[in-house]
Amino acid sequence: MRRRPALLGVLGLVFGAAVLASGSDDGRIAGEITALTNEGEIIHLAFADVRLKQLDTPFERETRSDVDGQYAFADVPPGRYEIRFEHPTHLTFARNDLVVRAQHTLRVNVQLLPEDFQADESPAESSSGDPSRRFKALELPKDE
Repeated sequence: MRRRPALLGVLGLVFGAAVLASGSDDGRIAGEITALTNEGEIIHLAFADVRLKQLDTPFERETRSDVDGQYAFADVPPGRYEIRFEHPTHLTFARNDLVVRAQHTLRVNVQLLPEDFQADESPAESSSGDPSRRFKALELPKDE
């Protein structure tokens, strides 16, 4: 029985060292990609390409959403970023105002529109001039 506490102590030290070794000042970006269908349904958008580019450095990463529309970037250096969401059957959406902070997770959820999306109102009636812009993205900053 004495070996068990010693073994757990050694495992704790090894695990703690691994956390400290990987515990940098980097942050994380994660989120969910959904899509609005022409029928008005909201679905999870699988296999969307997500590109991340730091604005002041050559740092770039790419990933793809999984079957549930989830994506994530780990080990992201603090700074300002542009993120771009693309899918062959949906309109592309990009933001260039994201700020990643050290040891925080920024959650960015987006809703993409189908390529052939038709808005109910004319551009003149829309406050943005482009009615589809109202639906393209929803950002929820969330520190975990």
